[in-house]
Amino acid sequence: RAVRRFFPRINNFHVEDIPHNENDKPIHYHVIPGDGCMPLREIFSEIEKLGYDGHYTVELYTMSKKPVWATEKTLQRLKRLEREVAANLNG
Repeated sequence: RAVRRFFPRINNFHVEDIPHNENDKPIHYHVIPGDGCMPLREIFSEIEKLGYDGHYTVELYTMSKKPVWATEKTLQRLKRLEREVAANLNG
């Protein structure tokens, strides 16, 4: 909803994912996209429907000891998510 409302002003999407704790409360601790509880598929579907073609940034400050692994894993996950969203919208 917010994406649609503010879409004309958006020129970058900040991507992050966070887990839930044992009480099902979000924890502000960034994890690889897809490992947390953020509704990334729904968010990316909305972005795709609106025709976004700008930049994305991913915040993974928690992965400073393994940045190459985190980058590779994140790219892999986001590319898979992009394919799944495109297939869902086109098929």
